[in-house]
Amino acid sequence: MNLYRLVVGIFLIGIQLSCGEEDELIACNAFPTVDNALYVQLGNDVQVTQASMLSGCLEIRYSYQGCDGNREAALVFDDRVAESFPPTRWARLYMEEAGDCAQTHSRTLRVDLTLIQVADLNSVQIVLEGWPDPIVYRY
Repeated sequence: MNLYRLVVGIFLIGIQLSCGEEDELIACNAFPTVDNALYVQLGNDVQVTQASMLSGCLEIRYSYQGCDGNREAALVFDDRVAESFPPTRWARLYMEEAGDCAQTHSRTLRVDLTLIQVADLNSVQIVLEGWPDPIVYRY
């Protein structure tokens, strides 16, 4: 009986300690640019390796070749909105010239999408260049 109480007591203490830990707060670290001229002129030297919605942010994991491993990409949207349901917007990652080095670097970008919301609707479909599937942003 004492062994049972000991096991139950340790189990309850473990639950209490785990409940005290706060989940990691996910913060968006960037805002997109909505600019058709910029969207059209940019090439795409960035390889998207994963894209998903995470706590209200579009999280994009990407890789690129260049000399500097600390360069940040940015997300630019075409200003057009397709009349579909949900409406569709087109996006592309870009970064300024990273140099001619053959080093490959991987980074993660978390983008706050409030700027691309469509009035009177609660979702937008995003077609991200370099990613095979549309991403649905619900708000």
